[in-house]
Amino acid sequence: MIDISNEKRRNALERVFFHDVLNVVGSLHGISSVLAENNDFKEIKGFTPHLQAITDEITLQIKEFRQLSSAEKEDLQVKISIIDAMLVLQQLKRTFMPHPIFKDKILAVDIRAEKLIHLSDSSLLSRILGNVVKNAAEASVAGGKISISCNDLGDKVLYQVHHVGVISRNVQMQIFLRSFSTHSSNRGLGTYSMKLFGKNYLGGKVCFKSDEATGTTFYLELPKEYQMKAKRAN
Repeated sequence: MIDISNEKRRNALERVFFHDVLNVVGSLHGISSVLAENNDFKEIKGFTPHLQAITDEITLQIKEFRQLSSAEKEDLQVKISIIDAMLVLQQLKRTFMPHPIFKDKILAVDIRAEKLIHLSDSSLLSRILGNVVKNAAEASVAGGKISISCNDLGDKVLYQVHHVGVISRNVQMQIFLRSFSTHSSNRGLGTYSMKLFGKNYLGGKVCFKSDEATGTTFYLELPKEYQMKAKRAN
């Protein structure tokens, strides 16, 4: 008998990663083809923001896959620093507002996060919140509003991402499973990585609430003082 669970898990991660990256590269190829046939400098310059967004997305996916692979192998190194919650939320807005998925949508930052400081890994924190924000944008209709905030809970902080959409009961039951996605069988690392990074490496809790009355809110609760040793995900 040979245990192939690690190999199957690695294959699943690679399948999802290559699928997502190839999708983005396809968009890059499409724009480059248009530019190759265009001699109008003004029109060519107009594609610059799109090219920047695509290359940023590719870079982000590669970094996320590298972090996720390390986390799966239990050798991810957590780098703790002082986090200014408001700066984190503002950076999320600057990063995602030019993204195509935010066309005709609103990303609002709650000012209650002002002067809220805690200790954590800024890269993993941004990765978790970025995945939630992207998912919220994909689930929102044109004109929809995605709100991001962080509240002081005494010895903890609570990040929240809210939108008015509702997640079906079937999806709610599977949302944190590896490789589960409402988009296709090749996606689904985003929500899985939220739980893995948030719980096992940042020492926090990741959960959500979704209903017709209030919409959908994802919560990331973190200790203000980082005291966590990496553990294996259940």
